[in-house]
Amino acid sequence: MSKNSWLALAGGVLVVAVVAALWILYRPTPPQVQCSFTGWQQTLGIALEAKVEQLDALKTTIGVSEAQVRAFDTLMQDYALKYDAACQDASAVPPRMTQAEYACVRRNMEGVLDDLRSFAQAVDAAKSVADAPGQREIILKALENFDAARRSGYKTNCTSAIGVNPNPLSFTGLTPERSIQITNRGNNDFTFAVEQYPQGFEPKPSSGRVDRGDTVAVVLFRTIVPPPQTRPLTFHVRTNFNDDIELEIELDAVNASIWQTIGERAAALSGTATPTLASTVRVVNEVLGSDTRASEADKYIFASNVLFTKNAIPQASIALDTASKLNAATDVQPSVKAMRALISARTAAPEEAVIHYAAAQAARDAAENNDRIVVQPKAGNRNELIEAMRRDRNSSVISN
Repeated sequence: MSKNSWLALAGGVLVVAVVAALWILYRPTPPQVQCSFTGWQQTLGIALEAKVEQLDALKTTIGVSEAQVRAFDTLMQDYALKYDAACQDASAVPPRMTQAEYACVRRNMEGVLDDLRSFAQAVDAAKSVADAPGQREIILKALENFDAARRSGYKTNCTSAIGVNPNPLSFTGLTPERSIQITNRGNNDFTFAVEQYPQGFEPKPSSGRVDRGDTVAVVLFRTIVPPPQTRPLTFHVRTNFNDDIELEIELDAVNASIWQTIGERAAALSGTATPTLASTVRVVNEVLGSDTRASEADKYIFASNVLFTKNAIPQASIALDTASKLNAATDVQPSVKAMRALISARTAAPEEAVIHYAAAQAARDAAENNDRIVVQPKAGNRNELIEAMRRDRNSSVISN
């Protein structure tokens, strides 16, 4: 190859290298997605955390409670998390949220800013002692609107916005069941799951589907297992759109010992030391009333809880068998499997008790995971079963 050819080739390589270097140096870069709520606040010029601190300092002057100040702080934290999560879902590869859905959520969240600005202005105005009481209604209205937006997940008219009521759910007196209404206020169907419910309660159904504009009822039943001593008692309703609604259960002292109290009434009705199945079912019907969502099978499960608590073990077993005959599907309920384990333990049938106890644990896990699993538990001796049950923080029901 001639000298001129070598020079031409070298020059061409040099040009390509220079062009490549310039492209790397000056190539257009896509704009960075701002997924930081803190950065967004700075852009908007609203220091909301500072306003919450000011509200706390002025709460006595304005006339708002400590709980209302904490509510604002909680809402702010939730707002920041939802903002970050929505942005990250939309910018993920592949995206976990469509751009149309994200644009709608972002629009709703920015709409909430009007209430936040009113809140910030009212706090500033309240620094003047003369005007402080007049700002109270503005602040409380902003809190109300803010909370309503949070409950919808900022997704009203965007996706399958979920509404769950009532919240809190009140278990007072001799009430063995309460129901919640799950409403789809959005424009997409969704599936839901009731999760992280405390021991002593069981949802029915634990999962399902809610079409656009529809409402589905979920009944929460009391079970034989004593509820936790810790408060608050909470559970979650979650959807396939990542909605997460936390609900609280209010439980009074009477309801905490519901089966014992119903058992005393049933024993008094039958005129015996321990209640009969017939007297127990009668009292259960009286307690539930005519507007109950409990089925006939559910009533016999309640009766079994009562009879077991009053140490009428054979009658408790008959009640459970009756429930199974009325509705075979009750056999897969975690609470029913737990009751069969307890009855077996009391009747010195440890092998059977181990099977039922393991099946109860598996059934609860399956309900939590919205899945059906088959468990083949190994048999063991009664002491092992009792020890396993005692490790459960709510197993005091078997202490007799």
